Amino acid sequence: MSVARKRGHLLSAIAFLTWTSETGIDINAVPQQNADDWLDADGPSRRSIRRFRQ
Repeated sequence: MSVARKRGHLLSAIAFLTWTSETGIDINAVPQQNADDWLDADGPSRRSIRRFRQ
């Protein structure tokens, strides 16, 4: 995997964590619908966060 792709994955994870913080959603209890809405809000660029799922 290229450095640019890894950077994109990390930036997506940071954006998701920032969003949960700004909206007051506990990262340990993000409702699935909220996560899906976040993923769909900005197109394919956010989908790279799926690499961080448990």
